[in-house]
Amino acid sequence: MIESNFNSELISLVGEEVSSKKFLLGVSGGIDSMCMAELFYRSSLHLQFAVAHVNFSLREIDCDIDMNLVSTWAQERKVQFFCKKADTRKYMEENSLSTQVAAREIRYQWFNELIREHGYDYIVIAHNLNDNAETMFLNMLRGSGLKGISGIPARNGKIIRPLLNYTREQIEYFVNTRGVIYRDDLTNFESHYSRNKLRNIVFPEFQNINPSFLQTLHRNSYYLRQSSDILDELYLARRGQFMVEKQQCVSIDMNLLLSYSHPEYWLYRALNEYGFNSSQVEDIFISARSLGVGKMFYSPSVKLVVDRERLNIYPLEREETVKFVIRHPGRFYYKDKQITIKIYEKPKYFSPRTKFPGQTFLDAQKVTFPILCRSWHPADRFRPLGMKIGEKKLSDFFIDEKLDRHQKENVPIFISENRIVALLGMRPDERYKITKRTKMVMEVRLTNPQKQDE
Repeated sequence: MIESNFNSELISLVGEEVSSKKFLLGVSGGIDSMCMAELFYRSSLHLQFAVAHVNFSLREIDCDIDMNLVSTWAQERKVQFFCKKADTRKYMEENSLSTQVAAREIRYQWFNELIREHGYDYIVIAHNLNDNAETMFLNMLRGSGLKGISGIPARNGKIIRPLLNYTREQIEYFVNTRGVIYRDDLTNFESHYSRNKLRNIVFPEFQNINPSFLQTLHRNSYYLRQSSDILDELYLARRGQFMVEKQQCVSIDMNLLLSYSHPEYWLYRALNEYGFNSSQVEDIFISARSLGVGKMFYSPSVKLVVDRERLNIYPLEREETVKFVIRHPGRFYYKDKQITIKIYEKPKYFSPRTKFPGQTFLDAQKVTFPILCRSWHPADRFRPLGMKIGEKKLSDFFIDEKLDRHQKENVPIFISENRIVALLGMRPDERYKITKRTKMVMEVRLTNPQKQDE
């Protein structure tokens, strides 16, 4: 079934002139990508394509066997073959990334270099129907919004995914009946990662409830993506009505916004562009409706002031601006304090209990660089270590800790992806704490260099 429909799938993605296009196939050696490579080779469209393989050097001998398999396949069929051997662990450490994110960055950076250098029109990735379902559920659990739960797009710029309509079962049938050689990634059969838990534990149960649940999800994915695109168009059309740019200020007309259905949604869309998260937008909306005149809210880049029927957004003044951006581990200075960041593998008998004043331990794979380091803002919230649900305002937390204004202003706040990670020297956020599943530790020390010198 895949082979008979593959040409029409490809034409629907890139157009009737498909034979004149040049394709770069990302091939790992796994069943999905080897199926895709074989389909390109067997196609009656006389496709122009090359194969690109990344050896991530993560599984020692296995990675080399994968590389040799793809290389041999390409050589036997006289298909141009590109290979990159990457030191993924080093890249992870230098950029403080998880294995999955580091591998994705390495892969796509190199693919983009190849298409620029050799003039390929498209990067082809072998995501299938199962991958799309897994992504939809993971994004739903993360709270990523409508666009996230609509899944993986079949085409995104120069990236196309011609296998997205096919299940892993259909792919297995094709490779087995055509004698296509592939390699299993043993980590796919483990359940340590969220995606693998869905694949190996949750989805089999869904299959028992609804044998065609993958096709049902795929159909819903299509409708959700259409809905997301329609909302994007509607937002862009409305934005210019309730938002006005005036020199150094952007002003939102709350009376007009409240005349729309679901005004809180439109406010979130508008303020999210300026770095405000959903909990902040909820507070801003409540304050605006209760005419909290003069109340101020902060994102990393702007200050929002409630002014009667309007919300005015200003760039942060110098004294309000985030003190600095941290892009990698090292030594930095915040006012009269020294901040030292180290990242290392969690020792076997590691205890997250601090041994020194000003020491904080975080799960390094949950903290994304760059990190913003600044003083607190009145609207800041976080989930103090030990608090299992909800969030707490920093102003309330400081009151509980009996800090005066001077002490509050001198607490460095670590922020990653618009969320507070830790109050250095005081308390990490519950969501970034060290757990049994933590693999990499971020140790942060806040010290007084003058005392150290003495």
